[in-house]
Amino acid sequence: MELLKAPTPSSLEVLVSHRNVPLTIEGKRRLCLRVDRGRPKAHIAAEAGISRQSLHKWHTRWQVAGEAGLHERSSRPHRSPRRTLTRPGSDGGPAHRISTVSRSSCWAA
Repeated sequence: MELLKAPTPSSLEVLVSHRNVPLTIEGKRRLCLRVDRGRPKAHIAAEAGISRQSLHKWHTRWQVAGEAGLHERSSRPHRSPRRTLTRPGSDGGPAHRISTVSRSSCWAA
């Protein structure tokens, strides 16, 4: 039986891809396997230097979608119901009308 050891800083360096992503897919997979073996999520998260909530989120995705669930996701919203539909300066959208009124009323600097 393999003993689970706390990861050392040198072993974690390989698992980090850049500063905004705490772990690579392989690192997340290894942590999920530790959870599957019965270790408490809080202990694993503390050893890896991540939040318990992040580990819980990754483990839930791991259970639902397997390794595909561990890939990075876009932070862009799925939908934006109140967005402006046309670009400023285009053919008469709301932002264009606001900027036109602003310029004609001497509100703009």
